[in-house]
Amino acid sequence: MLRYARVSLAALFVAMTAAAVVFAVKSNYVRKMRQSVAEVVRLRGNVEYRHQYVDHQFVDADWPGPRLVRALVGDDYFAVPLHVDFTGVKTLRDDDIRIVTNLPELEMLSLAYTPLTDSGLAIAGGMPRLKALGLDGTSITPEGLRSIANATKTLEELTISNTVLADEVIPILESLPRLRYVDISNTRMTANGITALRQRRPELQVEGSW
Repeated sequence: MLRYARVSLAALFVAMTAAAVVFAVKSNYVRKMRQSVAEVVRLRGNVEYRHQYVDHQFVDADWPGPRLVRALVGDDYFAVPLHVDFTGVKTLRDDDIRIVTNLPELEMLSLAYTPLTDSGLAIAGGMPRLKALGLDGTSITPEGLRSIANATKTLEELTISNTVLADEVIPILESLPRLRYVDISNTRMTANGITALRQRRPELQVEGSW
């Protein structure tokens, strides 16, 4: 009986230690997440979370997780940032974008109509789970787009409307294996170039006029 009690206490100690480690790791993640979200807001950006994403759109939704637990650790403890939107933020600078690298589960990033250069835009390519990227109205160049394409293979949606990009970026678009949608409205791409892209990537939905 005593031996059984000792084994049970040892198992309980191991379980409690493991739980403490998990809690510490999670709490550290949440601390960094909160700091990053606060910095995004300070830079005039907006953050939307996974639990708000329903049927391909963001909606108002209650915070995830048990209310009693959230009352102790904070409403956002179980939340996962999914989308950062800097659209139209004219004060944004290249170095500011590094803050999103502290949100490793981010899947959507909107940098449209910001004054970022290739240097800042390329940081987006380092996001490990990035699926949708908005670069409309930016000064992105073929070299910048190539840097992004070389860094990410997870991109599914890309918008590059109202840029000076031309047919020379078509091979770059072709190199993105998961790309399913691209908006090339008001770019310098030609009908011949887009036709060639569609022939080589028939599954790719191309939006825009040329």
